[in-house]
Amino acid sequence: MGQTGIDVLLVTVGGRPYAVPVTDVSAIHLNAPVSPCPGPVVALRGLAFLRRAVRPVYDLAWLMGVGPVDGARWVVEAAEAPIAFALDACEGAVPAGPIQPCGDDDRRCSGSLVVAGIARPVIRMTAVLAAVSELVETWRTEREARG
Repeated sequence: MGQTGIDVLLVTVGGRPYAVPVTDVSAIHLNAPVSPCPGPVVALRGLAFLRRAVRPVYDLAWLMGVGPVDGARWVVEAAEAPIAFALDACEGAVPAGPIQPCGDDDRRCSGSLVVAGIARPVIRMTAVLAAVSELVETWRTEREARG
């Protein structure tokens, strides 16, 4: 039997169903204006003014490996870092049932749960934040190498 007792946010990312532990999210915004920020970090969608602060907004679909998504309407702010993620849809929060181990070795997911008959990988936000850090560090290293 897997982990239980946490509430999860049901989301759609790149057209696929996922769940995010509510403890990993500090705020949710619908139709938050995101100003494009062109640059070498492809996952960066732009900047948004959220709760009196400017936050970089990253494409969660790109970071999850399901492609970039145009027209993402929702933005969730990470609880552990001053950044946000764009996603397709937010369907609400529910108590999670048993979370089973993932069948694959995807470090971005901590397990899988079934809600209303739909299997949803549970996004491990710490791994997504680490992926963002790696992208930014790669960009910095390349920029410094060019002088």
